[in-house]
Amino acid sequence: MKLRSIVAAAALAVSGAAHALPSFSSSLGTDPDAALVAGGVLYGTSSSTYSFSLSTLSNLSGLLYSFGNITMSSIVVSSTTSSFTTTISGAAADSGSFLFSGLTAGSYTLTFNSYGTLGAYVGKVTASTVPEPDTYALVLAGLGAVGLMARRRQII
Repeated sequence: MKLRSIVAAAALAVSGAAHALPSFSSSLGTDPDAALVAGGVLYGTSSSTYSFSLSTLSNLSGLLYSFGNITMSSIVVSSTTSSFTTTISGAAADSGSFLFSGLTAGSYTLTFNSYGTLGAYVGKVTASTVPEPDTYALVLAGLGAVGLMARRRQII
């Protein structure tokens, strides 16, 4: 009788552990450029966390593709002082793109929260710098100079 109880308890413990994938953590480095992200769920919920840092004011964007029965419930970017949450924008709640704008320089974590039964996702994350206002001023000055040169050539 005691052996039967031990076997039943072991079977329940193993079946409970088999339903959820463990949380996953990794680093994307500094200013990630097309960094690979991936995760999945067997049954229930799962989260994957990636740490990264930004060297300057940046936008963080990504594109995800899913396979099987998985839904991305939220995507969270957080630092020691703030947290931003978004969802997938696209035709379905499981594949599409996301964007976090105006992130200042510093260290962050990116967390993908998902749920479903037997599904996975894969994608890429890219940090792109936000141009400074003086960059726009230089571009406009350059275009103005080119315009003046073109006008001057037409007059002569």
